[in-house]
Amino acid sequence: MKIVIDFDKQKIIQLLESSLKDLTFFLYSWFTEEWEILGYILGIWHVMVCTTIFICILLSHTIFPFTWF
Repeated sequence: MKIVIDFDKQKIIQLLESSLKDLTFFLYSWFTEEWEILGYILGIWHVMVCTTIFICILLSHTIFPFTWF
C-alpha cells in the first residue's frame, strides 16, 4: 500500500512568504510604513542581537573559564 500526497510547492512557498511579510509588517509597522526602512531596522536588530550573544559568550568564558555558557 502506497500513500501519495501531492503538494503544490509553489503555492505553499507563496503562502509562507506572504504570511512572513504580513507578520513582519504587522509587528514592526509602528516604526515605519516603508518596506526599505523596515528592512534596515530589522538588519540592525539582527546585528545587535548577534553581537550581544557573541559578547555574552566571550564574557562568560572570560569570567568563568571552566563553566560553559
